[in-house]
Amino acid sequence: MSALNTEKGTGGPKTVLQHNITELVLQNSGDNNYWRQTIINYRPTMIIAVGKRALKIATELKDIPIVHVMVPGSTRLHNTSDTISGVSLEVPPLTSLQKLHKTFPHIKKILVPYSPGYSNEFITKAKEAAKLLHITLTTVPIDSSREVLTFLSSWKKKTDAIWMIPDPTILTRQTVPAFLQFSISNRAILLTFAEKYMKTGAGFAVSADIFDMGREAGTMALDILRKNGQTDYSLQAPRSIRTYYNRELLKKLATLSIKTDNLF
Repeated sequence: MSALNTEKGTGGPKTVLQHNITELVLQNSGDNNYWRQTIINYRPTMIIAVGKRALKIATELKDIPIVHVMVPGSTRLHNTSDTISGVSLEVPPLTSLQKLHKTFPHIKKILVPYSPGYSNEFITKAKEAAKLLHITLTTVPIDSSREVLTFLSSWKKKTDAIWMIPDPTILTRQTVPAFLQFSISNRAILLTFAEKYMKTGAGFAVSADIFDMGREAGTMALDILRKNGQTDYSLQAPRSIRTYYNRELLKKLATLSIKTDNLF
């Protein structure tokens, strides 16, 4: 989290144009009330919130413009305040499916478990995107992480890929390995939204470029400061998208498919 004020900068790494930056690293030793009071003491003109906890603390401070980055599920916050701007962590579903379709044009069937209470809007957009690309999207509502495990272990129908979307009900420490096992057992490519899941077995990831997200948020913040806190921004989609491949896993899936086909 960073607190910006409009005092003239004195130079150095914590100066951005004419605005000083005070960086606050949230520690476990202080509760949220402590950090809110600390921010108030700095009398900031603006807050740049990095991460979910930083944004939660910032939103309880009234009348201070906020720009956020690296916050999953931030869409619904923008319906409650006109002082919040930010860069979405989520890649639009159409972009993800377009990237997947371009790389793997043979994929026609995709399975998507999701939580109705969290991801309805995402799923609606995903269905629209799939229709445009002539992909069959099978969406399965899930109410708990335990239900995810049961579902993944019992699914028997053919699918070309399974989509692990940014949904906190779907994604837990227990369910992520289950997605990998499903991918291997069903010879289905695991599509996800972050590079880090490539290490746990995803075959293909489409994610926002986090470094460019920082630049985008900084540009927004400076523009708002120039306008004395007035903003016409809301939640912006990430400008730069990156794709990642797990080549070794994809080769393994291809080998499994060939061996299985030879049995029939």
